[in-house]
Amino acid sequence: MKSSILVFAVFCSLIPSSQAADIADQQLIHQQARQQALEAQLAPPPADVRLSVPEKAVSSTFPVETPCFPITRVILAGTENFPHWLPFRHVAQQSENHCLGDKGISRLMTQLQDQLINHGYVTSRVLAPRQDLHTQTLKLVMIPGRIRHIRYTPDSGKYIQRITPFPAREGKLLDLRDIEQGLENLQRFPTVQADMNIVPAEQPGESDIVLDWRQSRHWRVATYLDDTGSKSTGRYQGGFTFFLDNPWR
Repeated sequence: MKSSILVFAVFCSLIPSSQAADIADQQLIHQQARQQALEAQLAPPPADVRLSVPEKAVSSTFPVETPCFPITRVILAGTENFPHWLPFRHVAQQSENHCLGDKGISRLMTQLQDQLINHGYVTSRVLAPRQDLHTQTLKLVMIPGRIRHIRYTPDSGKYIQRITPFPAREGKLLDLRDIEQGLENLQRFPTVQADMNIVPAEQPGESDIVLDWRQSRHWRVATYLDDTGSKSTGRYQGGFTFFLDNPWR
């Protein structure tokens, strides 16, 4: 998100009159160093936005069932819709050369679904179409969850709606990591509050991302005073910084 901060700083030093010699250059160096340290101290830390769920381990064991079907091959359809499909294929291969019943197939589908969630594809799904398992081949279909629309609540600021600083895009695969990055971008300033909801759309596999973005005010003020100055520039150093957040909204 391209946002701007305008910083104005005023510094003052308490210097004895007996030491009021030509120290302008040294004082300027101290002020510049102190300004950099102040800006680093006052800069808001990156927003910690973590929406991902903990990863789950994949088990290669399957329950013994009756009846069951010996499966020598598992076909995953729809992997071309996902940029990282090898982990899904690895999970599917662990079920090959096993005799799978209803519980075994359900366990495999759950493991594949967990892998989707681990990769951030929280709205994508794994389905099992009707098929004849006497062929010893199991076919599963991976349905991608895509973003239909990205919209804002009526109370969201119009400024954020114009610049749209969100890495997720309409029509793309819904990746929770993109949404996390987007929320971090929206909450760069301490005066901003942002929230997000994923709402199912009318078509299967599609979802809308609804964002709520609000900014309480567009300015911040910070001051400091300490006694770490030198003899030439004065022992006591003080100043204040005035921040403008999103001044051109």
